[in-house]
Amino acid sequence: MKPDRRGTTQRPMHAAASRVMARIGLAAIASLLLAAMPVAARADDDLPGRVGRIADVAGELFLAPQDRPAEWAPIGRNYTVISGDNLWVAAGGRAEVDYGGGQFRVAGETSVHLSRLDDRQLALFVAQGWLIVRIRSLEPGDAARVDAPNAQIHLTRIGLYRIEVAPDRQTTLVTVREGEARVALVQGAQQALPGQTVTVSGADPVVADVRNGYGEDGFDAWSAERDRYYERGASADYVPPEMVGYADLEPYGSWQQLPDYGPVWFPHEVATDWAPYSDGYWTNVGGWGITWVDSAPWGYAPFHYGRWAWVGGRWGWCPGRHAARPQWAPALVAWQGGPGWGPSLAHGAPVYGWIPLGWRDPYLPHWRGC
Repeated sequence: MKPDRRGTTQRPMHAAASRVMARIGLAAIASLLLAAMPVAARADDDLPGRVGRIADVAGELFLAPQDRPAEWAPIGRNYTVISGDNLWVAAGGRAEVDYGGGQFRVAGETSVHLSRLDDRQLALFVAQGWLIVRIRSLEPGDAARVDAPNAQIHLTRIGLYRIEVAPDRQTTLVTVREGEARVALVQGAQQALPGQTVTVSGADPVVADVRNGYGEDGFDAWSAERDRYYERGASADYVPPEMVGYADLEPYGSWQQLPDYGPVWFPHEVATDWAPYSDGYWTNVGGWGITWVDSAPWGYAPFHYGRWAWVGGRWGWCPGRHAARPQWAPALVAWQGGPGWGPSLAHGAPVYGWIPLGWRDPYLPHWRGC
């Protein structure tokens, strides 16, 4: 469903999405996705503290949630993606998802299912197309895996990986730019080291073809450009790199150290009457419920972590105490409601407004029984 800026929805499938899914065979892909999905990814009883964010997009990007796999709708930058979501990038497009521990990038005519995305695991299923995964953090107990129709690839080290799945879903190529991967086969596994490309063919591959060297194309060039984007700036001195959206703070604002708040980030070039949560829309995201999608290119981290404060006649964002793995929130606001007002999108009581949580206001997630 496509959320609009008033929080309502439009149910008809987007026409372009309908044409796309007709081409790749929705029924066949749906069966593959369900087969690859672990049971734990289907439960909402224990919501993780890490999600993904559409960090960059060009062309048409579509999402179908796990509970409505036939309802494809266009999404854009700053949209939150979670376990169970299905993504499709139309021909000529591309998209990047930042998940805190790294990023994964999708080229045009690619179908990806987020089998699992939580505090410790990243598991993707590529039905067809091109995927680049950049892993920046892989602590003990973490796991990263990419499944294809005829292969399972374990990404065992921090690094850069490219996976290609042919349209017939019978051939998978795994290229290791940096790091190490293990490609599961019927009898054992094939190790892949930096500079190697592993090709597996057939429905049940027994052996793999391993070759040294690889080529590069425009998809790789764009991925390298995005890597440089994450490696610049001083924002990592104030917030952990595992904070989703941190890389967009540096180009669009500046930091100050203030005695009452610690590091405070002030956005540049906002209107004099601008206020947090004033330019964007609300949508529903899985078990988290009402979730804010901001319109500003920098508008992710400041609306899902920390607090906003009115400091010196302007709004500043205070990330608070440094945490190696900060906990994500759908929105850091206090809801107001009462009898006679419209129904809430996620809460039992009617809701008619919200205000940003103050610097010392606690955040009490509804799904934890608070």
